[in-house]
Amino acid sequence: MNLRLIFINIFIILIILPISVLGQEVILTKEVDKISANPSDIVTYKITYQNLTSVSLNEIAIIDVVPANTIFQEAGNMNTTVYYCHDNNDDFDTLPILPVTKVKWLLNNPVEGGGVGSVTLRLKIK
Repeated sequence: MNLRLIFINIFIILIILPISVLGQEVILTKEVDKISANPSDIVTYKITYQNLTSVSLNEIAIIDVVPANTIFQEAGNMNTTVYYCHDNNDDFDTLPILPVTKVKWLLNNPVEGGGVGSVTLRLKIK
């Protein structure tokens, strides 16, 4: 089993990261729906992944950190299994019980060569 983990930082409004995954390339783009936010506002991050190769990639996981001064609200994508970390270690479970400090999306299907998909993360500003 070759589990591919992709870590990204939550506070960047738009990033493009070329990531080498066992000699293959995946690009992550992260966008947020608001340029600025006030306390109690909900912000939604969309993390788009793209397989730049011509081969299918299996068992891809994307992990994102819930930053300080935000409260986890929801993580989604229909074709993923979502796991939650409740402290600062790497123990994940399937319970979205607060506090959530990290979110991991495990893609349930291979990402075909050239394939694109996305996951979302909603947070409330403290």
